[in-house]
Amino acid sequence: MKIFRIYYFVMLIGFSLLSWHCKKPNPFEPIITNNYPVMINGILVSSTGFGMGVNSSSSLTDWTKQDQSSMEMDYPGNLGWGAVFITVGGDPVSQPQYSIDISNCSELSVEMKGALGGEGVLIGIKDITDPNDGSETKIPVVLTQNWNTYYFKLTDFNTCNLTQVYVVTEFVFPSVSNQAETIYVNNITILK
Repeated sequence: MKIFRIYYFVMLIGFSLLSWHCKKPNPFEPIITNNYPVMINGILVSSTGFGMGVNSSSSLTDWTKQDQSSMEMDYPGNLGWGAVFITVGGDPVSQPQYSIDISNCSELSVEMKGALGGEGVLIGIKDITDPNDGSETKIPVVLTQNWNTYYFKLTDFNTCNLTQVYVVTEFVFPSVSNQAETIYVNNITILK
């Protein structure tokens, strides 16, 4: 009987450890209670576990780089589309695993500029159920040659479930024209 109890105890601990080890924790479950920096001086905030992806209709992915204090996007133009997207949970994957709840936040703040002025870009966010077909709500912006902070009300992204946001910011091209253009992004913050 004593051996059975020891065996049962060992098995119980083993199953507990196995289930704990196999369950992938979601470090992004808490509701955001303060302003939430996503990017500072063109660099993703490392403590948050964000990842960035780049893609286009021609599978070109080499058109972003870190500038002196910002992220530079050199959209090549003459493509069906191009997108730079910042995701929750590290490297972007085809099936999102992580999300954050920003339903108690008010705005997305993005500091950006164009190389010449007049460049256009669409800003969007996506939840974990949004398909990768461009159907999510995107807001057009025409940039100036000077740094400006643009504010987007989160409720204006009406196709996004704000309790399960996977793409916290996306930059989609073309917007105004399908010409090559360069834009710079410095800071991105989710505002309470």
